[in-house]
Amino acid sequence: MPYSTRGSPSEVFVVLDEPKAPMTPAWVSVLRKSCVWARQTRTAPVAAERLTKELYLNRVYGGIGTFVYNISDAGETFRLKAFIERWGTSVQCNDFADFLVCLVNSIGVYEMKCQRTYSPITACVDPGSAPGGWRLWTNLVDPAGPLMGASRMHVSYHQFACVGNMVWDPVYAFINSSGLPSYCIGWDRDGYYKSALVYRFLYYEPNNAQPVRIISADAEGSPWNPAPSGGFTPITVAE
Repeated sequence: MPYSTRGSPSEVFVVLDEPKAPMTPAWVSVLRKSCVWARQTRTAPVAAERLTKELYLNRVYGGIGTFVYNISDAGETFRLKAFIERWGTSVQCNDFADFLVCLVNSIGVYEMKCQRTYSPITACVDPGSAPGGWRLWTNLVDPAGPLMGASRMHVSYHQFACVGNMVWDPVYAFINSSGLPSYCIGWDRDGYYKSALVYRFLYYEPNNAQPVRIISADAEGSPWNPAPSGGFTPITVAE
């Protein structure tokens, strides 16, 4: 996917297909990254793979900062301008997934959307406070950036990018049995991805800092229920 500038104030971006929402029209600041990171690729799968890996390699997961608000079952709002301008800020899985959707959709690769492991309404954000809910304990993963290193993460829920039942996850490199990392590039959501991501689910009652249930990914009563069912397109704003 070549990218070029001309001897004028104009920039020329060559994309694979017509940009998809929320990049209709595509933001120039997004195209400057998507067209460079996916340059010289000619097919949708290769371009999506390249963009996923480059986002993982170039942004830092911190689990604290975020440019997302208005989180609901139906979606969320993404402060895209601030996310790009404050590139050094560590961010959450919501931000990673939303930006990957912007990257992929800006060059018309897929009509990619976002999805969560389960509804945020059923998640426990802060164990020991009210309300309670579910938390996710991951298998051994290496989060994007140098802050954490390989570890098992405890998170309220996890957000990823998807096309139908296929998942692209720019947040984690998944450590296999040989100790080597692999990237989630078009993995089957309810099969391989689920088994690679989830070590245990933990259920917390309100005002109780200790989980009252710890179950495996496939156990009866597991909260795994990707939401919303058809995914969502983040609302992007110039804030």
